[in-house]
Amino acid sequence: METLIAMLTGFVVTGALFAILQISTTQSSRIADVAQATQLGRTTMTHIVDETHSACLSNGFAPVQENSNGERLIFVNGYSKEAEVPSVGTTTTGVRKDEIVWNESAQTLTDFTYLSTGTTTKEETQEYTFSTTATPASGVRIGEHITKSGTTSIFQYYAYATTPSTSPTAPSSTLNEKEPLKGTLSKATAETVASVLITFKTAPRDGKTELGRDPVMSTQATFAFEAPPSETPITAAPCE
Repeated sequence: METLIAMLTGFVVTGALFAILQISTTQSSRIADVAQATQLGRTTMTHIVDETHSACLSNGFAPVQENSNGERLIFVNGYSKEAEVPSVGTTTTGVRKDEIVWNESAQTLTDFTYLSTGTTTKEETQEYTFSTTATPASGVRIGEHITKSGTTSIFQYYAYATTPSTSPTAPSSTLNEKEPLKGTLSKATAETVASVLITFKTAPRDGKTELGRDPVMSTQATFAFEAPPSETPITAAPCE
């Protein structure tokens, strides 16, 4: 009888140890996947933010372009190491138009770059002209295993409100923003965009998403040289 009890106790203890070992192995794997996914997501986000932070080429410039939507961000920027950004773009410097596209089926973010060919004057306004061919033609893949966070769009567009916020929970009355601008942006709407909220989930290289292996990355990039004044009405525009 004592032998049977000892054997049964041994089986129970051994089973418990194996369960603990399995849980520890699973959690270690999950933690490693989350760390890898976070690092990959940060690299993708840094690429986008670095370019958007170089999008204010001059006072009052409107960097976000028409036809931008929740899966496609089109904007003009001068991301460069040069002190003065040339109006004609090259692969290393100058003004360019970037089109960052999310492919839902491939779960990728790709950056297509169109180099500036110079400027032209339309209706007394100087505008940049761009090559019709992306450089490189296939674009640069900046993120893999990229998915939406729920139903939230990858790119959301905001414009300054016309009156300061009175909410005590608002981050800043002078940077109060409207509800996200919806749908594909027209030229007139795109010219009012003062901020872009970038939100996505990224999985590790093996693509696993179970047990929260795909953390949410979210950053809001604002196109401004300084915070707008808090007068009423607020008349601030992008890049002012």
